[in-house]
Amino acid sequence: MPTNNIIPITQYKSETHNNYLDKDIKNIIYPFHIFLALLFSSKYRIKGNYILPIDNKCFFIRLLCVCYVIGVTGHRIWHKDIESFIYSGDVYIVKFISLFLPVTRCLAFVVDVIINFIYRHCSILLILIIQRIHRTIDISEDISSLITCNWIITLTVLCIDIFVFVTIGTATRFFNLMNCFSEILLINFDVDFVYTIQILVLLIKCLEGWVRHVDMVNVGEDEKLYYEKLFVTYQHILIAFDLYKKVSHVLIFYRTMNALCRSLSSFEFTMQFVKTVKLSNEQIQVSKLLTNLMLVLGIVKDVLQFILHCVYCEKFYTAVEEAETACIKQTMNENCSYSQGRLCMNVLRQNRSSFIKMSACGLFHVDAMLLLSVMGLLTNYAFVLLQFAFL
Repeated sequence: MPTNNIIPITQYKSETHNNYLDKDIKNIIYPFHIFLALLFSSKYRIKGNYILPIDNKCFFIRLLCVCYVIGVTGHRIWHKDIESFIYSGDVYIVKFISLFLPVTRCLAFVVDVIINFIYRHCSILLILIIQRIHRTIDISEDISSLITCNWIITLTVLCIDIFVFVTIGTATRFFNLMNCFSEILLINFDVDFVYTIQILVLLIKCLEGWVRHVDMVNVGEDEKLYYEKLFVTYQHILIAFDLYKKVSHVLIFYRTMNALCRSLSSFEFTMQFVKTVKLSNEQIQVSKLLTNLMLVLGIVKDVLQFILHCVYCEKFYTAVEEAETACIKQTMNENCSYSQGRLCMNVLRQNRSSFIKMSACGLFHVDAMLLLSVMGLLTNYAFVLLQFAFL
């Protein structure tokens, strides 16, 4: 089978000047790009209709942002901003959590900046390969809805994050220009998550469109050439998923740890607050109540992000299985032509030899089983914390 349309990763740098973006693909990724660029966290540059890697000037600005966020986080820890919300309870637990929560949030920003710089070429290559897939597979019915959905989701995430910060900042003494700019920069982690999910959704749409092309009876052109193009396109889909795994596996690992460690820490902090209220006869301050309420919402957000990523990874695996099923059905069909049968056999062989589920730094696969395991672990530890808190 000819595979000359596949872009070798090692040849990417020599093709940088040819990175032309089609209108549809540009419109799909533009909502994320524009907001990430405003937050100094874009994965690439879009100049006109061309997609280019971030340069050293952009990376230097991001390093300044990293230093600023680290400085603000250190200032908060030094002044014990979080710890001041609990005046009794287990002092060691409160001290640890008041250190752990802001440090891990700052670390998420640092890791995101580093990963985006290291994999800046792979991020562009992923978009270019998806564009090549789109030129072969017709998903025009889904394009307008994807673009609209991307704008709505991105704006919703930004509005929610800003609302949460303004609500807490207004009710407390921590609403100032220094904290405000730091919080704006930290929004990038949530926008980056939405971008990661929507790229996976786009790959799922492409794979579903590929299955529809395999099931077509009248191909309307040279049959041999048609099925050769379909096989090359399927290879591109698997290569795109491999690149997707490469650029996001570290952040997936971090989000998995977030769903477990940060959620349990926030839960324990809330338990300490409840104990404080129970032991004290004083009236609950609005600032402390709001802070703990936002911690609970933070637990929901971290767990929801983890659930969504597992769900959409599982949807992609299901789409791959549906592609295999479509190929098996075609090979069993008496009217299956030689070229169509050859395509189906090559696809089945390709899946056996090269398709691997997404893993988080090689430690565990991201699928439905991981979701069940982590949620079970989270529930068990939450009950343990409840027992220690009230027994």
